[in-house]
Amino acid sequence: MGKSLLITARVLFTPVLFVLLCASFASCIAVEIIDRHLLEADFYLEALDENDAYSRVLDEFLMEVEQADTAEDLAAGTEVSREELRDLVGEVVPPEWIQEQFETNLGALLAYLRKDTDELILLLEVGPILDRIQPAVSGFAVERIAEMTIEQVRSFDEFEDRLDTAMDQIAAGDKLVVLPAYEMTEAEVQQAIDAISGLTGLLESSDKEAAVEEALREQDTAGALIAVVDGLIADRVEEATEDLSERLDEQLKLDLIEEISEDEGKSREETLDEFEGARDVVALVTGGGRTLTAILLLLFALLLGALYLPGRRLALTVPGATFIFLGAMGLLWWLVYQSAGPTFIRNRVNNNETDLSESGVELVADVAEALVQKSANAVLVPSVTAFVLGVAAIGLGIYLQARAERPRNSSSTREYASFSSSASR
Repeated sequence: MGKSLLITARVLFTPVLFVLLCASFASCIAVEIIDRHLLEADFYLEALDENDAYSRVLDEFLMEVEQADTAEDLAAGTEVSREELRDLVGEVVPPEWIQEQFETNLGALLAYLRKDTDELILLLEVGPILDRIQPAVSGFAVERIAEMTIEQVRSFDEFEDRLDTAMDQIAAGDKLVVLPAYEMTEAEVQQAIDAISGLTGLLESSDKEAAVEEALREQDTAGALIAVVDGLIADRVEEATEDLSERLDEQLKLDLIEEISEDEGKSREETLDEFEGARDVVALVTGGGRTLTAILLLLFALLLGALYLPGRRLALTVPGATFIFLGAMGLLWWLVYQSAGPTFIRNRVNNNETDLSESGVELVADVAEALVQKSANAVLVPSVTAFVLGVAAIGLGIYLQARAERPRNSSSTREYASFSSSASR
């Protein structure tokens, strides 16, 4: 009766404990992925660096600039190639700034999820972008003016007309072709200075006036315009700044939580509630989650072994075989995850409806693929550990069984030897 009851218990509870062991093992892997990867900034930053993400984000911003009037404003009245415009935009929105903003906000988000802070603040510091427009555009305009062809003219009147035209072209954003040059008298030099001052309004500085005067005496028209380039492009810089400010909602600091809420059609409070919910889940996982899943895994393994007592071998080999199975399945899942996971994620990203450009979607897919490959490594350690523990348990069970049988074999041998000796006498 007792043996029949034990067999029934084994039949009923072995599958249940096996399923519980599988669930506990899967939980261990999930905790490993979240705690060791998803909550670590380096996990994301390495993937971004590997895919040159910050420069590619700059390319996405460049595409928006090209489609807007901002491109003409930044060019400050000169015709530019895409590479030249990219360099100019890169000075205004450098990849280093993009990286700094991402790292700052990522750190703030992870600190909030880990409960290192109780306030979630995600801000995009756009003030530095606006501050960089003027020096970047001025430097670009100086380079382009210096490259202009100089054409000698025959009279001061022609020089003055063509100088006015050139300055109007720069101020209006038209294409520059040539600059006039002319050997002037003292009176003509002063007249040209007055003309330049009238348009730029920047000759209050004696240094600037001296630079313009010297350049004109040397027939260096480009040098004269470069000395007052800030005044010439002031309107263009203002237009570029205003255009970018409008795109940034006239703010020096963009509230990213507010932006997320608007994009998803939710209130700010609803968005914060979602972050709070995610934070609670993370706290549940990281606040003893690793210890809890390990205890449950050990407990279910002990219960499974206890079902097969008093036999030492089965009490160890059955849980051991289960651990080998879990480890093998984990390793198999790791291989599949490494090979098929990135493709699956890339397809999901590509098939998802989004406002991103094709290259933007490709960037997201590349980064997501890298993250999947990195997170797959979190499966490797628990799987190998489970496999090794399973092999060790089976080996121990076989050893204990053999050791238990050895005294009986030795006793039987001694009894047989004693019986043989008695028989011979």
